Amino acid sequence: MSTRLRAILISLIESSVEDTDIAHQARIFNALLLSFGALLSVAIIVVILLFVTEPTSLGPGPVLNMTLAALVTVASFYLSRRGRVPLAVHIFLVGIVLATTISLTQRGVTSTITLVYAISIIIAGLLIRPGSAFVFALLSATLYAGVAVWQLQRLPVVPYERTSFTLFNITALTASVLVLATVTWLAVDSLRHTLKVLRESEERFRAIFETAQDSIFIKDRTLKYTQVNPAMEKLFGLPASKLIGRTDEDLFPEEAASHIREVDSRVLDGEIVEEEHTKPVRGIPRTFHIIKVPMRDSSGEITGLYGIACDVTERKRAEEERERRNRELAMLNEIGRAVTSSLDLKEVLALLLEWARQGLGAEACSVALLDESGDLVFRHAEGEAAEAVIGLRLEPGQGIAGWVARSGQSALVPDAHAHPHFYGEVAPGFTTRDIVCVPLVARDEVIGVIELLNKRQGTFTEDDVRVLESVATQAATAIENARLFEETRQRMAELEALQRTSLQLTSSLDLSIVLDSIVESALTLVGATDCHIYLYDEAGETFTFGAALWEDGRREAAMKVPRREGLTATVAREGHPIVINDAAHHPLYTTPEARKWGLQAIAGFPLKRAGQVLGVFTIAFLEPHTFGEEELRVLGLLADQAAIAIEKAWLYEKERQARRVAEALRDATATLAGSLELDQVLDRILDEVQRVIPHDAANISLVEGDTLRFVRWRGYERFGVDTQVPGLGFRIADTPNYQYMAETGQPKVVSDTAVDPEWIQVPGWEWLRSYVGAPFQVREKLIGFLSLDSATPGFFNADHARLLATFAHQIAVAVENARLFGDVEQARAEWEATFQAIGDGISIHDRDFRLVRVNRALAERLGTTPEALVGRLCYELFHHTTAPPDWCPHLKATKTGQPQTVEIEEPVLGGTFLISAYPLFDERGQVSGSVHVLKDITERKQLEAQLRQAQKMEAIGQLAGGIAHDFNNLLTPIGGFAELLLWKAPEGSQQYEYLRQIKVAVERAAALTRQLRLFTRHEEGERRPLQLNSLVEETRALLERS
Repeated sequence: MSTRLRAILISLIESSVEDTDIAHQARIFNALLLSFGALLSVAIIVVILLFVTEPTSLGPGPVLNMTLAALVTVASFYLSRRGRVPLAVHIFLVGIVLATTISLTQRGVTSTITLVYAISIIIAGLLIRPGSAFVFALLSATLYAGVAVWQLQRLPVVPYERTSFTLFNITALTASVLVLATVTWLAVDSLRHTLKVLRESEERFRAIFETAQDSIFIKDRTLKYTQVNPAMEKLFGLPASKLIGRTDEDLFPEEAASHIREVDSRVLDGEIVEEEHTKPVRGIPRTFHIIKVPMRDSSGEITGLYGIACDVTERKRAEEERERRNRELAMLNEIGRAVTSSLDLKEVLALLLEWARQGLGAEACSVALLDESGDLVFRHAEGEAAEAVIGLRLEPGQGIAGWVARSGQSALVPDAHAHPHFYGEVAPGFTTRDIVCVPLVARDEVIGVIELLNKRQGTFTEDDVRVLESVATQAATAIENARLFEETRQRMAELEALQRTSLQLTSSLDLSIVLDSIVESALTLVGATDCHIYLYDEAGETFTFGAALWEDGRREAAMKVPRREGLTATVAREGHPIVINDAAHHPLYTTPEARKWGLQAIAGFPLKRAGQVLGVFTIAFLEPHTFGEEELRVLGLLADQAAIAIEKAWLYEKERQARRVAEALRDATATLAGSLELDQVLDRILDEVQRVIPHDAANISLVEGDTLRFVRWRGYERFGVDTQVPGLGFRIADTPNYQYMAETGQPKVVSDTAVDPEWIQVPGWEWLRSYVGAPFQVREKLIGFLSLDSATPGFFNADHARLLATFAHQIAVAVENARLFGDVEQARAEWEATFQAIGDGISIHDRDFRLVRVNRALAERLGTTPEALVGRLCYELFHHTTAPPDWCPHLKATKTGQPQTVEIEEPVLGGTFLISAYPLFDERGQVSGSVHVLKDITERKQLEAQLRQAQKMEAIGQLAGGIAHDFNNLLTPIGGFAELLLWKAPEGSQQYEYLRQIKVAVERAAALTRQLRLFTRHEEGERRPLQLNSLVEETRALLERS
């Protein structure tokens, strides 16, 4: 464009300048030729006059000089007429130089004429400036003038000698006249030719000026338009008469006019300016490519400016469009590389929307993908109100996005509110006006849409739609690839997680570890927001929180007990999975409480074994999600494995629970055995109950008459009622639950106090929602109750009641022990009385032999009171020595830690005494002293002497009795076998006789042993008539043998 404008402008300027230069050069050159012709004519006239008055001979020099001048003049006029002025000047100057050389050899008039002519050449050279030819002419003329002056000075003027007026002179004169006539005719013809050239140049200028499609104008120095072409008239819609004489201030707004004036000022200063400038023409902004050059007159002064302006608005638009297309292609290439460089779906969507928002000037944009149910779910959004859009679910055909997804056609909606499929505003504060929405198509199927939004109306164009469609084509492929990659990776992760879960579930029997492993595996498998497990008791239809895990690592439960009409309870009752892909619109989640959670999708699976529901496992999403068949299959497998693991863990947990109960009972029993303080024992039992039965609060109450009094409690401070517990009292007859336990002796479970008709509500105790209690009795007499409270409805069950009854029995034992302790205290008092009443002297000594306690009998023997003896040294009191004797039993007992007894005769005490020392031990097991018993055995010693003699006789009798017993044992088999042999031996035979003698001997021996046993009183005597002689004889024989 710039080259074309320059060519047109140069053509115009050259035409104008050419006209001026040609005319100027022609005028100067013609003046030069005319002056030369005039000078030549004057010279000829002078020569003729000289010839007339004084004939002289001119010689060959002048004739040759004039002839050469004539030929040069004719050639120069001819070239000038052809428009080749510079060449004509060169030939003319060369000819003159030759003529001058000839003239320099002459004298007189010829030299004078040559000088005059040289002066005219110098003047002409000064006037003719343009071109190298005129510079050469100036230099040549200057040289010629210098030579001529020098010649005139060097050669004096010598008059011509008169010669005869010969034919040669006439011929020369005639030639000079012809030259003059020729010069005159050529001058006239040159002027006519110059006018013709000027006219042709003007016509060419006018043709270019009038027919140019670009606006051409000429301004004077006041910057008023002096000439405008038709293109400029058409541009402004005004005739030339309305434009000529006006300034830019009359045609353009102030800002544009100021800029034009600034540029024009630079041009008038001699600068050539080329620029592109946008200015309003007839109220429409248009862009022009403008070239402005200064306009000069023949003297070189700037008289105005030439300008040509090409309307490049359309070209600029085309260039901008081309640049935009190039940018779009570059951006498409960039987004293509970006979205195909990642296989992470979230990252692909984020890159896609970031480009769309920046590249197409969208204030908000989003991507929605079709899930397996056919709903359109917005998966990612950028810009204003992005959070409100993510998770939005549209049914097929719902909203503009749903309409585009169903039709598969792009939509450009300049005014969203006027569109029949407009869904409505999603986020407060964002008013949608302009929408462009294109489908994402992969493998000839619509998989989603891209939607761009603006608050301003009509900001998107068809080109934006076309670009977005190109982006959508690449994005759909990238999204589909990311989806496939995600599915493949998910399946691999699922398999790995299932394998890992299986190993974890089978590697532990701890229920809490098993439940934690299940929720961790589920969260890993599907990338959900949270996962919960609630254990279920079918018999009581109650739930217990098992485990929970959130994506941020939290493990607290969303709720302690599932809602009765919620998903978890429904799955437990129905026993089959429930899948909800649009929780926001599902009946189970329409309550205000459920809406607060912001659930988007949730699924529940029963944990079943042998037809029994052991619990419910739920997996939830706070972002839009559609559970696929593969996901559900994997989660179902996980639920089956989890049920097996939970069953095993439950069996193990029951065994461990039984072990804990046994340990707790053992510890409680140890407590009972180790302490007789009732409050201490009851507190320890509450501690053991806490180990095996979870609860929020607990108490032990005792029966006093027909009312209950709380004696020990804990946990109520959490609910702000701990200060009320000491003052609480219930009449058993007024409380059905206590009355039931009192009458049946069985524990009682209240699953939910809010709905139990027999429960008595106490103000401030509304938090108590579940209760279990057990009575405890001593010798079939009710003495109190052990009660546990929970703020969770349905918390306690029959198992808890059975365990509680066991601990209630321990409390009964504790109360019985306390009663026994009272008995012991009574016994202690009785012992004290007995201690004082014992006739033996009893004292307690420390390690230093000092008396700590003394009974009344010892004090009386020593002739003083017990109090007076405390602190005294025992050896001083008993032996009147300054040190304990070596045989001292207290000394030996404290050293050996064993009881010591010694019998002594003590003159100080006046008799024989049996002294015993029994060591006493402190809590560390060290001997701290001994119990000293002083028994007067003087009388006993005398009786013992008598007894010893009697014991000797008794010993003899015992010896005889022992011998008789052993001898009788020997006779029994001899007599038995002899009797048997007699039965078999022939009567009258020698063998028979031998055997009979043996039998007789055995009978005699038996009779002897009976007599010995009767003597030792081991057998009762038989009363029968006796032969006294035989008896005396046997007795004598016995005495003789002894």
